[in-house]
Amino acid sequence: MTKKLRGFTLIEILITTTIMIVFTGLSFAGYRYFNEQRKFEEETKRIVSILELAKKMATTGQQPPSYIPGNTNPCHIFNGGYLFQSVSNNYKLYATNNQAGCFSTVTQLYNLPSNFQLVNNTPGASFGSSTVCYGFRAFGNGVASFCASVLDAQGGFSLKITNTIINKFKIVNVDRAGIITLQ
Repeated sequence: MTKKLRGFTLIEILITTTIMIVFTGLSFAGYRYFNEQRKFEEETKRIVSILELAKKMATTGQQPPSYIPGNTNPCHIFNGGYLFQSVSNNYKLYATNNQAGCFSTVTQLYNLPSNFQLVNNTPGASFGSSTVCYGFRAFGNGVASFCASVLDAQGGFSLKITNTIINKFKIVNVDRAGIITLQ
């Protein structure tokens, strides 16, 4: 008696392969979204931590790295605070002394990923302005606007961070006292 060998038909193999391809495509799309969401959360936390650092350095009166004790040049007298400035896809942390055009060396420089936007969200500011220029006054004297940026009616400011791939945004609010909240 001969035994009949059974195998898979071409239709069964094609259907199984199609199902595997669909599941692979769906999992890849989900992974990409998850990865972008994670990057968005990390970048938002980094911006908040830079603002917290600026506030801490200004509140404690920490001298900038370029500060030279005894130097009488007005640009080397530290009495202003720390400034957070964003232009296009990078943002910087400066020390300032309230003199026009007097900034110390950039304390820190960061680049935003190309699919991120950081804009001024403060009421009264030019909507969606990509130039953000706010700071914390020395020795805990609150927040300040620089570079023609405006404060809101309560004396604070607001930043909008957007990831254009996943189309999500978060708002960072800083009130007059320098308290930073994330929405």
